[in-house]
Amino acid sequence: MAYTIDWGRHRVCVTYSGECDEDTVLQVVIALQADVRFDSTYEALHDFSACTRVTTSAVHMEEIAARNFAAVRSNDKLHIAVIPDREDVNTMLRCFDDIGLNPYPIEVLPTLEAANAWFAGAALARLRPAGARTRVWRR
Repeated sequence: MAYTIDWGRHRVCVTYSGECDEDTVLQVVIALQADVRFDSTYEALHDFSACTRVTTSAVHMEEIAARNFAAVRSNDKLHIAVIPDREDVNTMLRCFDDIGLNPYPIEVLPTLEAANAWFAGAALARLRPAGARTRVWRR
């Protein structure tokens, strides 16, 4: 299993290829959270589009969830998008979600464009003061 990690100003993109197993995802999470840039990252994109298969186990998903639960203390602004919306990816995320420890908003989306739109909405929410109402701006 191969993956690449590309850090941007406030976004990290992880692109997986080939066969992806839960150990690979765990290695990625450890690498991301150990990097000094993690604390100033608002968006994490996990792209499984080039994977031929994604497999998972509850034990590894529990460790990832526990790591995320601890990582929120240094970065509570992170939003996670996962693409594409397909059965093996959804199975992995259902296993992850069933653990109930993840503190981060996660969205499974069909395309990169959809992920970018979701991140844009999250960015607007970060800029809005707590308790502020959403307003539609018109010119």
